[in-house]
Amino acid sequence: MKKTLLIFFTVGALLLCACGKGNNGESGTEGGNTDMLPQLGGEITSEADGNGKLPHYTAVSEKDAKAAMEAVCDGFDSDSTETIKEGLKLRSLSFGESNVYILTAELDKFSIKTSTPYGLAPDGTLQSLLGQKQLAEKNGIKAVAAIATNEVNKATNIPKGMLITGGKLLYTAKGNDGSVFFGLYEDGTPFACTYSEYTEIYRNNVSEMVSAAHIIALNGKAVSVAGSIHTEKTTRTGGGFYADGSKLCIVYGENIDTDQLSKLLIGSGCSVGVSFDSGSELGLLCENNMYGTNIAVGPALLITEK
Repeated sequence: MKKTLLIFFTVGALLLCACGKGNNGESGTEGGNTDMLPQLGGEITSEADGNGKLPHYTAVSEKDAKAAMEAVCDGFDSDSTETIKEGLKLRSLSFGESNVYILTAELDKFSIKTSTPYGLAPDGTLQSLLGQKQLAEKNGIKAVAAIATNEVNKATNIPKGMLITGGKLLYTAKGNDGSVFFGLYEDGTPFACTYSEYTEIYRNNVSEMVSAAHIIALNGKAVSVAGSIHTEKTTRTGGGFYADGSKLCIVYGENIDTDQLSKLLIGSGCSVGVSFDSGSELGLLCENNMYGTNIAVGPALLITEK
């Protein structure tokens, strides 16, 4: 059976390669790489007998959340919150030359979906967040927001880490490339974990998963990340969730460092947070409003209606 599946997917991949370039209708990188086509697999099964038990996270107190937000800057020039839909709110902050947008979704009304940018372009050409949202809607998924996640090699368009959607493996790097993972457990509970934690605990039970660069908040405390790249003020994306799994936040910030991204997540009530990617090409799509740039990006995390 395994041999038959291998032959099936190998033939399918060869046929896709022979089709030439796809047209995604969005501005993107020309001359994609067929080596990074989604590597479809079966249901996730474990190579290790993990106990499947989720860790218990410490909730963020109102006092700690307030202190974290105050540590982001001396004071916000503007701070407003808009209700997009019931259970979905967008907070907009500005301070100095920085602009931040924090989308908070209640997980009893919304969920997340892993999105790849390759669906309309089998040659590996990337798509914008709008293009990925539109593709999801064509497949019957009501996406209300999207944010770029996995880092992508700019020369090859190959993403780091792994991608899982609907319990199926879409893409995987060869071995541990240093990525951490962010997604939903099969019962709808959000999680963030390292590569080793994934293989030991989560592998049997993952529904949706994207890769991230670093875990930057744990149990309501900031986790420092070494390297001058993290003190640089630039555009950054991140995500986090509440300790009880009731809410999830995604953050798009312009002219911020990794420590500020961490504190923005904690200040929003997230016990656990990750940094996704950094770079001027990133953005947040909320309904039909684009914050940042709407150019081709790698894999994305969609916020979807249940």
